[in-house]
Amino acid sequence: MSQVHILAMPFPGQGHISPMLNLVKHLISRSTSVVVTIVNIDSIHRKLHAATQTSPSPSPSFDQLRFVSIPFHWSIPHGFDAYCMQNMVSFMEAAESMNVELEKLLRELHPSSNFCCLISDYFLPWTQRVADKFGIPRVALWCGCAAWSSLEFHIQDMVSRNHVPVLELDQASFLVDYIPGLPPLHPADIPTYLHTASERWIQMIVERAPLIRQAAWVLVDSFSELEPQVFEAMQQRLGHKFVSVGPLSLLHSSSSTIALRPADEQCLEWLDGQAPASVVYISFGSNAVLSVDQFEELAEALEAMKQPFLWVIRPELVTAARPDVLPRLDESDVEQRKAAFLERTRNFGFVTAWSPQLKVLSHAAVGCFVTHCGWNSIQESIASGVPMVGWPWAAEQNLNCKLMAEDWKLGLRFRQVTDTDTDTTAAVNAAKRGGVIKSVQIQKIIREIVEDHEVAAELRAKAKQMKDVARAAVANGGSSFQNLSRFCEELAATSF
Repeated sequence: MSQVHILAMPFPGQGHISPMLNLVKHLISRSTSVVVTIVNIDSIHRKLHAATQTSPSPSPSFDQLRFVSIPFHWSIPHGFDAYCMQNMVSFMEAAESMNVELEKLLRELHPSSNFCCLISDYFLPWTQRVADKFGIPRVALWCGCAAWSSLEFHIQDMVSRNHVPVLELDQASFLVDYIPGLPPLHPADIPTYLHTASERWIQMIVERAPLIRQAAWVLVDSFSELEPQVFEAMQQRLGHKFVSVGPLSLLHSSSSTIALRPADEQCLEWLDGQAPASVVYISFGSNAVLSVDQFEELAEALEAMKQPFLWVIRPELVTAARPDVLPRLDESDVEQRKAAFLERTRNFGFVTAWSPQLKVLSHAAVGCFVTHCGWNSIQESIASGVPMVGWPWAAEQNLNCKLMAEDWKLGLRFRQVTDTDTDTTAAVNAAKRGGVIKSVQIQKIIREIVEDHEVAAELRAKAKQMKDVARAAVANGGSSFQNLSRFCEELAATSF
């Protein structure tokens, strides 16, 4: 059987690397003739290489998975972070300069490797030009919900109506009700990277949107049953190459996940000792940061509630990596505050630097997930049947939060913090104004899920229902499974 060789390039962030790895590992698992070469920037390549070498039970499919690197002058071993987020134009311009290095790599590997396609993240749009130059079909991987992809696709419509950028959120009263397949969006539901954005940043977004039409396939890490209207609307515009393939996190067991941070499995032992559905799990993902005051308010809320909790506190969650850009708390002060907090809550709380999240969410003791609403976290919570409290920080997380809480009814979000916040997400406004969500507000919304039997029962029933739907989508014969099968058949035929 002839070899099917795929070149894959994820966006350099944990939330994008994980879906890409899950996708290519699935493709490898379907055929021994499939070989995948993954291209990462050098700082991430070193991290992933070390992770594969130290993994206690590496997947046998790793023999078909090869890692190569290209140089990048931003050193981000833990992936895209808060500093990158604060400097998006500079970061994306630097990322586009990698086209020279990718072309150099392709000249070294191609045509001897005879790549059948390049699978690259949507947020590396310049890879389309590189693929075209070498006559290789590009497959775009969208690591977010389909609704977000539609919003990006229709960005020119939003710009022409002066709905983007959202310059004065407090005074904005328009509705985005013209994007096919999407529910009406308030200004606060528009992704935060489109708020008070520079002219250059908006230009970059407008320029990348049409490139999606040139992709041979667009693989979306979502499932059609969650967003049927959006998939239908996008397929009317892009054809049946726009397909659901998720949740990609369900394609492989969490034990084989490769992360840029070592996960602490001790938290699972602690969970074993907790009552069913009693634990509040808190994680703000891989790049969100909290102000000192916000950290204290959340800590105060958890301490006052005395509800069992598992809190992921990355070393830089409060201490920002770049003190000239983001608020910084002295590291020794952080440790002192954390140690005091841990001592006061040691009878009912557990803090870890990083968790094996899918295992945590799948644990019977977890009853609620306080999340920054990154798409991986949303889908992992759905796949585990755990209700959520949405606390978005940046990017499209506020859109995810709105969909999760109001349209899909899978959790709650902070609302009506002040008289002017009736149509907005309090967490988004607090972040934009430099304010905080108060302890009493945090306690109120968490208690609605863990103590209010009527609300909790309704949310758990809906979460359980969607869990079954998500798992059926990737099971044999499911919607995502069938789309992946069709894609694999075309790969084998190498006739894009």
